Amino acid sequence: YDEAIGIISDAQKQFETFGNQLRAAECLQSLGQLYRMQREYDEATEMILKAHKQYEEIGHKQGVADCLSNLGYIYLDQSQYDEAVENFSHAERQYQSIGRIVDVAWCYECLG
Repeated sequence: YDEAIGIISDAQKQFETFGNQLRAAECLQSLGQLYRMQREYDEATEMILKAHKQYEEIGHKQGVADCLSNLGYIYLDQSQYDEAVENFSHAERQYQSIGRIVDVAWCYECLG
C-alpha cells in the first residue's frame, strides 16, 4: 500500500499542477480507498472529503455520489451507523438524479 500511496500522491500533485481537477480528485478518491483498506479511517475520510469538495467545485455529480458512498463504507467499517445511513442516503439521491440506477440499487442494499 505504501508504494501505491506514494505513486498516487505524486500523480495527484502533478494533476493539481497541470490544473486537471478531475484527475486530481480521482487520485484523492483512490487514496481514500487505499487508506480505508489499511483501516486508517481518519486519513481515508480526509482524502474522500477533499475529493468530494473538488468534484462539487467542477460539477462532477457522479464523483460527488461516489465519495458519499465511500464515506458510507468508512462509517460502516467503524460501526457509525447513523453517519453511514446519512451518506448512503445522500449518495442514493445523487445517483438517482443522474440516472445511475445500478448505483441506486447498490445504495439500497447498503442501507438494508
